[in-house]
Amino acid sequence: MTPTAIFGRYARALADVVMEQQEEPRVTEELKTYREIFQVPDLLPVLHSPAVPRETKRRVLDELMARYPVSSTTANFLRVMLPLCPGLPDEPLSSTSGRTRSCWAV
Repeated sequence: MTPTAIFGRYARALADVVMEQQEEPRVTEELKTYREIFQVPDLLPVLHSPAVPRETKRRVLDELMARYPVSSTTANFLRVMLPLCPGLPDEPLSSTSGRTRSCWAV
């Protein structure tokens, strides 16, 4: 399965959860914030590099979430997706309308 297909599945699952829990506005804003954070040029090489251990990437993400707190729903989504695709799509919750973009394209 391609990273894009995996992302699509997780994005649909995220959309289902946030709609059910009525968290859409909050999670959408949190993901927009992290999309901006992931565009920082010095951060992308760390998250993209296969030479950087997964644990290091997780620590970077944990430090970011400590500085820019998010809901548990968003935190879980970011942690699950980090090994697959650094960055965030333009419209992370749009997969239910058939507009899922390429895997976490920045």
